[in-house]
Amino acid sequence: YKMNIGKTHTLKKIRLRTPIRTENFHGPNFIPTKRAPHLRNRLFLSLIQKALTPQYMNRFIFLFVTSIGIICSTFSFAQEEAIKLQTTGIFKKNEKGVLIFTDDTDKKKYYGFNKGVNEKVGDLVGEKVNINARVKKKEGAKITLMTYIVAVNPVGPEAMVRGVAKAFAAKDYVAFKKFTCFGMRKDEFKRFMAKNDDRKVVRTWNPIRNDFQEEMIAEMQKAYTEILQESHEKGFDWNQAKIMECEQDDDVKAFLRSGNIALYIHLDDCFITPKGLLTFDAPRAKVRQLAPTTVNPVKSPYVEK
Repeated sequence: YKMNIGKTHTLKKIRLRTPIRTENFHGPNFIPTKRAPHLRNRLFLSLIQKALTPQYMNRFIFLFVTSIGIICSTFSFAQEEAIKLQTTGIFKKNEKGVLIFTDDTDKKKYYGFNKGVNEKVGDLVGEKVNINARVKKKEGAKITLMTYIVAVNPVGPEAMVRGVAKAFAAKDYVAFKKFTCFGMRKDEFKRFMAKNDDRKVVRTWNPIRNDFQEEMIAEMQKAYTEILQESHEKGFDWNQAKIMECEQDDDVKAFLRSGNIALYIHLDDCFITPKGLLTFDAPRAKVRQLAPTTVNPVKSPYVEK
């Protein structure tokens, strides 16, 4: 400022030191310290006052109730853990169009409400199938739900013969073996054998080696090779083969035709297993030339027995 002292004019600079309070301006890096406990208390009280207003109180109650619901539903879901179901049975629809699977083993019913299960079953309704699925029952519920299907395959004799024919067409013994007892894992076979002590089942297992009988494995592979060779030599085309007749008792016997060539195949000692319909003995087959005018199948030499 200016000071007037007589005629002399002196300009004197004075530096004023004015403290600026910034404690109430909380920047992004503001951290309350021990030097300012009153600030923490003031902040806490302001939050409490804000939370007690009707607008925020309603939100708080809503979030609390929602959280409780999520926790309860999570606990309930944990109690309803899905279990594996691998068996054979038939899918049918009731009068309301609900898909119901009946287990062959214990006649227990499983309900398939969801879209994925219905799409997986498709046109297999009414057919005997082998199924690998997941089922779940809520505590206190009267029904058990089928929630997911890993695989579902028909297990009737015709489905088996079609699968065998595809394996011969591809010249794939591994694919053929899936329709034999040797296509089962050891643990699967032992569980099946524990429930079915039929002589035809038991004889395929060597308890000393804890494995399948080696000679029966060799017989199965030899029979497959012989059928493949004979059908090729006599001009039977597996890719063009059509099933003309198929029947099942203890065995599966079928008449297939490719052009004017007929093939009669006998799949011996068949049992329904968790893997579907499987043969427990080496297959047999005969190939014959048919007259061009033959329409109806010739009686199978195996059916005549």
